[in-house]
Amino acid sequence: MQVNLEESNNITIEREGTSDSFVMCIDSRVTVRLSKSEMRLMHALIGAQLQDNPKMGRDALKKVMADTLVSHKPKVQEVLRRMKKEDIAFVIWYMGDLRMGHEILNNMSKRSAEDVQETVREAIERRIRKERSTGNTTFEVQMTEYGKAAVTAFLKQVFDTDTIPI
Repeated sequence: MQVNLEESNNITIEREGTSDSFVMCIDSRVTVRLSKSEMRLMHALIGAQLQDNPKMGRDALKKVMADTLVSHKPKVQEVLRRMKKEDIAFVIWYMGDLRMGHEILNNMSKRSAEDVQETVREAIERRIRKERSTGNTTFEVQMTEYGKAAVTAFLKQVFDTDTIPI
């Protein structure tokens, strides 16, 4: 696939043979190799930014997250160990899917999972309700951006081990 941009730049994306690796070239100067999962993440992130409807961006990230939780299961636990409790709570809250939330929490110790659930209930949801009651409508938008950033960081850490060096 080749895309000609307005600024006389060209972006090409090609599949490497029959593998699940892709090569993205920008103006034949920059070459990036990506796995299939990384391509899905990039597609979801770009789609989320270009969509006027934030729900569509969230749905795209949910699809990538669901695929990641299944196909990269061994790496998920490793990444969760390195993440802060608050960031994990934002990932679970932003996804808003009980099945994905349980999948993430099942990769943690029982005590850590309870701490994360408490953080979701008390630090995020309770705070949003409080801010709504005081008339602060922008706070939920800020929390949503934090959630999107946490999901992106989580996925990036999972995919970092998949990158193919150039």
